[in-house]
Amino acid sequence: MKGYNVGALQTVKSVNGVDIRNLRQLARLFLESTDEYFEIEFNESSVPTMVFHRKDFLRSTDSILEDNSIRDQYSPELADIFRKSQ
Repeated sequence: MKGYNVGALQTVKSVNGVDIRNLRQLARLFLESTDEYFEIEFNESSVPTMVFHRKDFLRSTDSILEDNSIRDQYSPELADIFRKSQ
């Protein structure tokens, strides 16, 4: 999503009220959610809660990767989660 800058080393506290324990859980939540919106809360009080329409959020992935010169959408450690969702 363009126009948002959270900064380096910010950590996600919860998504849609679900406390996030690790990256695998976060990826699974994003990929399996059927909620209309993602409400992302951060551990750092200086970062505001962000709300995104789920379909727009997921649709923007490719352009975000391209804009930031990131080759792969996921690491080998998360491949099983992403393959299940396809």
